[in-house]
Amino acid sequence: MSPQVNVSGSTLASSSKQYVTRCYTGTVKLATGTHLVTSISNPLPDGCKVLKVVAKNLTGRSLTLAVPMSSGLVLSVAEGTSAAPFGGVKKFVTAPYTRFPTLKVQVPDLLAAPLDTGSATGVELFTVGSLDGASTDTVQLTYTVRYTL
Repeated sequence: MSPQVNVSGSTLASSSKQYVTRCYTGTVKLATGTHLVTSISNPLPDGCKVLKVVAKNLTGRSLTLAVPMSSGLVLSVAEGTSAAPFGGVKKFVTAPYTRFPTLKVQVPDLLAAPLDTGSATGVELFTVGSLDGASTDTVQLTYTVRYTL
């Protein structure tokens, strides 16, 4: 018995995009209580969309995270004007000594902008910091990104 399969038309695997979702983790040492995170200051691949950022203060008891209106994380409908649909996000949390303060920022896939790591100065993504302006806390950043192969 010799089985035989006849296929006509185009296959679906060659015509559709393959999406990969990955998590990248890194640590940041706060020099003056705050740290500006840009598109070139992290190990993220070029062209990926950042869907979620989790910041966790490993040594301190407070954590702030500010995503400006002109952030490279989200698309801006009206480029160059202040009439963008995203108004920015500011978050703050404190925790007792038994827990790490943690903040999460989630970006919907349709609003997430492709990350441009090719520019020399980079695009501002967000600012992470501590309530104490002179602290040298260590903050762990975990990015959930999606990109095509």
